Amino acid sequence: MPVRRDDTVLVTKGDRKMTEGKVIRIDVANRLLFVEGVTRQRLDGTAVQIPIKPENTMITRLHLDDERRRRALERRGFGSRRG
Repeated sequence: MPVRRDDTVLVTKGDRKMTEGKVIRIDVANRLLFVEGVTRQRLDGTAVQIPIKPENTMITRLHLDDERRRRALERRGFGSRRG
């Protein structure tokens, strides 16, 4: 399943390993994700997002507002597990 904005992912590699957060931005051209809470401090004190490759993450919670995405999961044998 492709990662989309508002999915919750777990970083599996790098120095931010085991950090979980919501995907806030996706750079399609460079194939990078930006995850909420994965930041670093610049020398002037501002916080900047660290780009992460999608292959270094694992989806932990899907954002299921998209009907096509829900139907794809049902086709694969995963029922809609909403509340």
